[in-house]
Amino acid sequence: MQRIRATLRKALNDAMARSNNRLIDFNPAKHVELTPAKQPKPRVWTDRAVARWRETGQKPSPVMVWTPQQAGAFLDYAQDHDIALYPVFVGIMHRGMRRGEALGLRDSTVDLDAALVTVDLQRTTVGYEAVDKKVKSEAGNRTFALDSFTAAAWRAYLARRARWKLASGGSWPDTGWFFVQPDGEKWHPDTVSKRFDSLVRDAGLPPVRLHDLRHCAATYLKASGADLTDVKELLGHSTITITITITITITITITITITSNIYTSVIVEL
Repeated sequence: MQRIRATLRKALNDAMARSNNRLIDFNPAKHVELTPAKQPKPRVWTDRAVARWRETGQKPSPVMVWTPQQAGAFLDYAQDHDIALYPVFVGIMHRGMRRGEALGLRDSTVDLDAALVTVDLQRTTVGYEAVDKKVKSEAGNRTFALDSFTAAAWRAYLARRARWKLASGGSWPDTGWFFVQPDGEKWHPDTVSKRFDSLVRDAGLPPVRLHDLRHCAATYLKASGADLTDVKELLGHSTITITITITITITITITITITSNIYTSVIVEL
């Protein structure tokens, strides 16, 4: 509603400013008052919160974050049940990419030998149509280092992709995109989100949105001692205030005690 009002105010201001044919004499949207927009605070799926959700079906907040153990359980399940999308989820969980940023990676922007990734495009939707466009802000246009776990998962994915291409023969489309379906075509963003939701449900885990994996990544890094400025740069936030809002409010409720190999790489250097 705030954005709709801002758009209307701009359009009506333009109507007032027309020098040759002034359409209106005042801007009726200028004096419209709305309740200030509030960002929902992220909450952690603690054991008590999970128990209440299983009893009532209610989420404590629209924005929820898994504990490291829950996140590890999800990646284990995804690896066993959706190997095609598993490397996408690894990248989002470990490096905090947005869905569109992960799907917008190309072979030319992923350098596994140097363990560097450049994010400059995103694959998103307009209505239901998938479109490719530049990232939404200058802060989102960034290069970051891969952790060893993600690099290994992506190397295994490239070997798998090569086998897909070999099996497809001459029908394989040369899109240049890094993450593609087994037939070589680009992923539709909505398909990725739907399959993520299905995996979460089938794994018996408390629900989070695919976008919340970014919050997981930020929270784990902050809780393990990473500098907030480094976390901000990794996630492509425009201001450090956004990073603080995501991490500080929930980090205090998470105890980072990582004993499985799956999450050793979460706390590696940025």
